[in-house]
Amino acid sequence: MVRSQSRMLKTLIFVLALLGVHVVSLGQVTEAELKSRFAERFQQIARLKAQGELGETWQGYLEAVAGEAQLSDEARRLMRDENADRRELYRLIASRVEAGEQRVSPEQVGRRNALRNLEHAKPNELPKVREGYWIRKRDEDRYERLSELKKEGAVGETWRGYVEAIQGSASPEVRNVIEAENRARRELYERIAQAREIDADRVGREAAEEIRQHLQPGHSFQTQDGRWERRKPADPSDDDDQE
Repeated sequence: MVRSQSRMLKTLIFVLALLGVHVVSLGQVTEAELKSRFAERFQQIARLKAQGELGETWQGYLEAVAGEAQLSDEARRLMRDENADRRELYRLIASRVEAGEQRVSPEQVGRRNALRNLEHAKPNELPKVREGYWIRKRDEDRYERLSELKKEGAVGETWRGYVEAIQGSASPEVRNVIEAENRARRELYERIAQAREIDADRVGREAAEEIRQHLQPGHSFQTQDGRWERRKPADPSDDDDQE
């Protein structure tokens, strides 16, 4: 009896599809249901962001600032549930847009959402930028200036997780940017080190490895032997959705 009903249901769905009727798969979550879940978690996630335990990434997901192992079971569950629902929402939005004139990928939807999250972030919240490191929202202007200096070849990332002037000498304005950035990074590394019960220098080196993996075109990285390696600038003809 059950198998017969299942076959009848599948046949009905197939016929409706042939007639052009849109059928939502059984068990498939809707955008409205996802948004309801987001609303239910919002206050708890906002609290974890304010405490510096969670941050937003440039891909549009949540990440543990000091690593998942440092989160409580409840915070870890919240983060994973939130990310799973965001992934599904991005997929739904991409499929809906794809049916129209403009085609986008779920990854593009996620990056666009990340930009909105950054725009509405609180000053002390920690977004993770495309280069693979955390910044305070309040330091966004310095981050933009630092990115310009990196593109110009004046400043680079080092294997210790800090920034330095590449030529050895810099203007007072550039020195101020470097010093302010390194103070902020040191403060964050020390906080993460305390949570993980390890040395802050180790946190810096681990951050440097991630920064190196995400080094942007035209930016430079100083290896442990003191050499500067510069990533090849992006080809203007490439369209990699750098939004």
